[in-house]
Amino acid sequence: MGEVKQSISNIEQYFSPSVFLSIGDSDEVKALNLAALSSISVGDPFQCEINYGFGVGRMSSSGGFAHVTTSEGYEAFYDISTDGAVTKNSTYVKPNEPLQVVLSVEDLESAVDDITSAAIQKAGLIVIVDEEGKSTVCTRIMNDSSPNPSFLFHHQIIL
Repeated sequence: MGEVKQSISNIEQYFSPSVFLSIGDSDEVKALNLAALSSISVGDPFQCEINYGFGVGRMSSSGGFAHVTTSEGYEAFYDISTDGAVTKNSTYVKPNEPLQVVLSVEDLESAVDDITSAAIQKAGLIVIVDEEGKSTVCTRIMNDSSPNPSFLFHHQIIL
């Protein structure tokens, strides 16, 4: 029985407890967040809970960043300032997300699959190529007031 207790103790030491952080920049919220972050070492990742989402964060001497996922699968990104304020970062693009999606005109003649749809929603640039090799380039316009992306259309000919 002693070996089992020792194994559990080793596992508990490996996993750090979650740091509960609140969104906001009021003096009260900043004080609570700073108290929660007081046990975190600069540079070390930590588990966190923000706005009913669970994820991981990291602090540096100039502030921090957290990436959380909700139980519904939504992802959110937060900046953590050195004074304890936590604000949502709406412009962060994950490094593994496609910045450009290239589609053919045929791809758009019917409904796109879920994977392509998700890539389009996250892309910064969409290129639509027709049968003659002409491309229409669409640049994403960031708009925090709408959950749906807007795109600015350009016309470009590729030879």
